[in-house]
Amino acid sequence: MSNFLACMKCHEVVVKGMGAEIKVRAKVLVVREGRTFAVCKGCNTELEVPLRFDLDLAKSLSQTEPRLYLKK
Repeated sequence: MSNFLACMKCHEVVVKGMGAEIKVRAKVLVVREGRTFAVCKGCNTELEVPLRFDLDLAKSLSQTEPRLYLKK
């Protein structure tokens, strides 16, 4: 059985779930005021999706040391 969330304007599938795997098919995800929106690839409509951005986890996963660049 598959579950999906489609755009209300153009009916493009934005979130598709099959078992333990869920795919978000969007141009970009936007996090605004604690809510997450997926931008539809078909018509650019912002659809709210049930995802939460964990800022503490993101900070712990980010690089703490500056990147090194080599000149040729």
